[in-house]
Amino acid sequence: MNPVEIDKHIFYDPEQKKLICDHKTIELTPYQTKILDLLVKADGHVVLRKDLMIALWQTEQYIGAGTLTTHISRLRQKLKKETGTPIICTAKGKGYYVPQTVEK
Repeated sequence: MNPVEIDKHIFYDPEQKKLICDHKTIELTPYQTKILDLLVKADGHVVLRKDLMIALWQTEQYIGAGTLTTHISRLRQKLKKETGTPIICTAKGKGYYVPQTVEK
């Protein structure tokens, strides 16, 4: 699978689980990588909070909404700092998504 263009000069390589901005690899934690991978693979569709939590922690047990929110917030901060672009959007009360900004 080829790298996915998220925005101008920002690519995500799903095979290598790497985010690349202006030919520079951005280091992500394992949870940040998993979150971004799920959102990019959703192809612009909303990924429900519940589905993210199950994918991250392999359980339907209550982890705590704040835990996921914290991981998303830290990932957003890192992405904004490194790319200057707020890549992750919120679907209020539902989940998160990465908008499709590139024509296929």
